This record gives sequence, C-alpha cells and structure tokens, in this order.
Amino acid sequence: MRHRGWLAALVALIVAVGAWGLQPRLRRMRADTADRLGPSVSALAESVDAAHARRDWVSAVRWGMPLVRRKPRNADALCDLALAIHNVSLDATAIEGGAKPPLRNSLERIRYDNLAIAVMDSSRACASNLRDWIRAERFVGNFYETLGLPLEALARYEAVLARAPGDSAALARRYWVGTHLMDPGATDFPRFESRADPLPNRVRRPPRR
Repeated sequence: MRHRGWLAALVALIVAVGAWGLQPRLRRMRADTADRLGPSVSALAESVDAAHARRDWVSAVRWGMPLVRRKPRNADALCDLALAIHNVSLDATAIEGGAKPPLRNSLERIRYDNLAIAVMDSSRACASNLRDWIRAERFVGNFYETLGLPLEALARYEAVLARAPGDSAALARRYWVGTHLMDPGATDFPRFESRADPLPNRVRRPPRR
C-alpha cells in the first residue's frame, strides 16, 4: 500500500510538471485556433479600411471591435474604431430607401460619443510617437465640439499646442472656438490669424525656469 501511495504521488508530480511545461505550447495552440476560427488581424484591418473608405460606419465598428480585442494597444486600430463610433452617432436617416437611423435617440447618441471619446483617449494613451498622440488629442477636441462643449474642446487644442506649438489644425480650431467663446455672434468663418490669441485675457502659467 505504501508503494502504491508513492507511485501515485510520483505520477501526479510528473503530470503536473508536464502540464506546466506545456503551458506556452497550449497558449500558442489557443491563439492559432482563434486565428483559424476567426478572421486574421490583417483581414480585420483590411475590412476596417474598406468600411472607412466607403463610409460604412456600422461595418467599421463591427470589424473594428474584434480588431481592437486582438490588438488592444494598437493606436491606429483604436483611433479608427473611435472615429467609426463617433460617425455612427452622426449618421442621419436616408430620405430615400427607407433606411433606419443606426441610433434611436439623442441619449443613445450621447452614449456612443462618450464611448468614442473613451476609445480615442485610449488611442492617445497607447501612442508610441508624438504624431499619433496629437492625432488622438485633436480628434477628442473635435468630438467635444460636436457635442457642444467648447471649453473641453479648447483644453484639448491647448494641450496639442503645448507640445506642438506650430500644429496648424489645432491653431485653427483654437482660434475658431476662442473667437466664438468671446463673441457667440461671430461669423462661422472668421478670418484666421495664426499669431493672434482669441483669448488674450487668460491668466497663463509662467514659463518654467
């Protein structure tokens, strides 16, 4: 009986060591199985690109979500998904053809835009270079403008200009938002002066020594 106990313990130890050694291979097998069962990352990326090209935002979200699940820290994939979600929220009902709007009401649109902002913020956090960081920060500013939140949008454009003072897109949007904050009745097409500050009375933090 004692020998049987030792034998059982030895077998259990061998099985445990073998299972531990097989863990990396099992993980690779699960990943390979997932690739076989669903579209590859490259196929998903191509589907997202094609959906964006034809402005099919619902399909861009449908393909973009599994792509982000496979590449959760890919700034480009996150950016594309955020843009698609935001554009779904803006999609209007087609006058002809009887198409239904993708969202039922304004509350659902707000939920979509909140998600778009969160995903774009993730793209900014995952950016590996300044260009991708600026791209995401500018887009969040655009989302806030669409939602009618100019102060939040202005803060994003200011953040871009703090790191890239010559960014023309952020300069133009800051000028537009600042002009309309100071004068809500201003024309929608104010004359842009890149060196002018539309908010000259702000209290600025002194430069660091």
